[in-house]
Amino acid sequence: MNKPAHHRHPQRAPIGNLRARGFVPALGLSPRGFSRAGAYGSSAKTRGFTLIEVVAAFAILALGLAMTMQIAAGGLQQTQQAADYSEAALLAQSVLDTAGVGEKLELGETSGDWEGGFSWILTVSPYELADLGDVAAVDPLTSPVRLVELDLAVRWERRGKQREAHYRSLRAMLPETL
Repeated sequence: MNKPAHHRHPQRAPIGNLRARGFVPALGLSPRGFSRAGAYGSSAKTRGFTLIEVVAAFAILALGLAMTMQIAAGGLQQTQQAADYSEAALLAQSVLDTAGVGEKLELGETSGDWEGGFSWILTVSPYELADLGDVAAVDPLTSPVRLVELDLAVRWERRGKQREAHYRSLRAMLPETL
């Protein structure tokens, strides 16, 4: 007994009949009666993202990029600030090293400017030894050496803010060189 091809498997509907109703197995597209999406609804809902999902994804991406840019900008600002303080320290070392060299160190205040917007004020004052209690203190009138304090303030301006760094040093001087 020969049955037609479409009757060999009675549990399945013939493919030709399904195609006529809109079912395309390779693409997973099916008409309303033949949903392949299961518990998630029809395949039209599972094919892509909704507009709200795309907008939310872009908003999260934009927020992440903005935070990354803010962190990078803060890092650059801190790097510039560290470079300024390093330059101020090098300039201060230069002033403190040359103070009193080749010329008499005068008590009082002197100042100057450097390139790059840096300026300095050097204050030279006698240094007073603290009271040492029972330990015999050095009499400043009979001692062959006098201590002077060098207080150097370096100032500069960046982005409208005034910056300042202080450096202090002691110098032992002979009384006749003061």
